[in-house]
Amino acid sequence: YTHEGGGGGRGKENQDTYFIAHPHADVAIYAVFDGHGKAYGRTASLAAAASMKALLSRHHRWLLAQPEEALRYAFREAHLAIQKAIMGSNPQLRMHEGSGSPYILQWMEEDGEYSWDAVDGGTTVTVVVALRGQDLFVATVGDSAVVMLGRTPSGSPVSELLIAEHTPTSVSEYTRMRNLNTGSQVKFIYDCPDYDEDINIFRDDDSGSAVLDEDTQRLADDQGVMFKNSRDDRFTYVVIPEERLDLEALPGVPGPAGDAQRTVVEEQTITMTRSLGDFYPHRHGLTYEPEMRVLPLTFLSKRNIKSPLLLLASDGVWDIFDFDEVCEHLVPQPDARQVPPLETRASKFFEATRARGAYFFDEVRGPSPCEMQMSVCCIVLPLPVRGSQLATSGVYASASADTF
Repeated sequence: YTHEGGGGGRGKENQDTYFIAHPHADVAIYAVFDGHGKAYGRTASLAAAASMKALLSRHHRWLLAQPEEALRYAFREAHLAIQKAIMGSNPQLRMHEGSGSPYILQWMEEDGEYSWDAVDGGTTVTVVVALRGQDLFVATVGDSAVVMLGRTPSGSPVSELLIAEHTPTSVSEYTRMRNLNTGSQVKFIYDCPDYDEDINIFRDDDSGSAVLDEDTQRLADDQGVMFKNSRDDRFTYVVIPEERLDLEALPGVPGPAGDAQRTVVEEQTITMTRSLGDFYPHRHGLTYEPEMRVLPLTFLSKRNIKSPLLLLASDGVWDIFDFDEVCEHLVPQPDARQVPPLETRASKFFEATRARGAYFFDEVRGPSPCEMQMSVCCIVLPLPVRGSQLATSGVYASASADTF
């Protein structure tokens, strides 16, 4: 299910997308993408989805033999596919190589003056590959999470985030980026526009290890930093520093845009530490390398989980529901006498998500740039209760032509 968010229309653009592929009897692939960036978010998500679906379907034997290597390669190729798609969408863009990873520049106007600045736009990716009906390989970048849902024999909800989201509050991600050559230039801060100074998320303890700074967290709360979801995650971002460039002339391009010039690439902010696209932040430590997890389906019987499901979803879902609440919508009680079909439960949950997002962003906050980020996309995947084979029928993901 996918929708551009709220009531739809009003100039909104659905930057979420997904694909489901069954290229072989022993291979099933499920993926959700959440594009971001006003100009190129949709371009990024569609390019990444098309690239990854084609590559993994074409090389399904590689997936069977070496799933982790095949997935890492697919993420890299999807990252490059976004670069090609963005460059092909606008003839006025130029690629800057320099030292480090290349990024894309666009001719920008600010206060009546023109100069080159970095393009922004990329996508999250969450991929689940089921192999031989026995193992799940999960790979993610960004914050489109995949959560296992179910119930205990007594009926209590069970939920598990399979891979932690790559957000600015992740100590491991902060440490990874800080240890790079450019790490000292990158800031991890709370989103507090009304406070004159940066409020840092982390500090170093006595051993030199990064820890969450409780004092600055309290300061952020005092300054009104909002919670972005029901899990009490605060609005945060990574600040990528500005850079001064000496650009060579562009042959055949008339006017100032084609002249040799010195320009300043303005600082950028981003709300995640891994993504595809987002080429300027990748110069300073973002990565397209996915984090992975292997999940043998035998774990379901060992933990005695009833009615297990996987939900792959963009943050349009996870920002307005906690995991156990999702479970209440989708997973029936073990002793329930009448259980609606999964398709019915999934459709009702999707509409409840859309309606809650419409109320919170459209009615409570009013029209704002945040609306553009509340498009939703989810895949509901039932897992086997008995035996060792994954049933690939009964997977629900759909979209109407006017929203996808």
